[in-house]
Amino acid sequence: MTDTSGDRFRITLGARDYDSRSEAAHALAAWTGDSGPKWLPRYGHKDFGIIGRISGFDIHVEARSGLAALDVIVSLPEVPRSGFTMPKESFLEAGLGLVQRIENRVSGIPSLLDQAREDLEEAEQTVADTQQRLGQPFRHAQTLADAEEDLARVESQLAVMQDEPAPEPAAPDSQRVELTDEAVRAYEPNLGSREGAGREPAAPFVPAPPPAAPPGNAPRL
Repeated sequence: MTDTSGDRFRITLGARDYDSRSEAAHALAAWTGDSGPKWLPRYGHKDFGIIGRISGFDIHVEARSGLAALDVIVSLPEVPRSGFTMPKESFLEAGLGLVQRIENRVSGIPSLLDQAREDLEEAEQTVADTQQRLGQPFRHAQTLADAEEDLARVESQLAVMQDEPAPEPAAPDSQRVELTDEAVRAYEPNLGSREGAGREPAAPFVPAPPPAAPPGNAPRL
């Protein structure tokens, strides 16, 4: 592993100071194996607190369950937006790259400060624009009022339709008979007749005459 340490690199891990990035990487790897997040389960959580200092800034490490793996969050608490997140496996294998990434957070403080100032100016402008618009009429107020009026009209019509009784079903034309006194008197039930068969008046009942008496000379049985 090539050491790219410079005169200005200084980092403290635990109780020891390092001016070599490669030595700091070995010390950080030893820490992860002894008491770091290496042994935490997938859904574990642990705040390891401050594990060292770099360029006068504290280094904070925390492990928490992420969406797909256990994540490790490294940050400089005194520097807003300085934190970064890595899966546990990547953190354990980072080595020298992890040390350089922490160092880049310190060297990037001026850029973070510039970005924070831009965000502050944008937020202040948004507040000013909002305060200026307060008290002004809503540009779509008439459209909104028309829509509310149309909605109220439709709801009223629906309410009237629900209150009206349902109409009786109309009988077919073939079954419609005007009920009058003449129709009631003329009605004759057709009991036992087949549909379409002709109806004829029944013949009056006439009793048959008794049989004639036999002649007197007829033999008697």
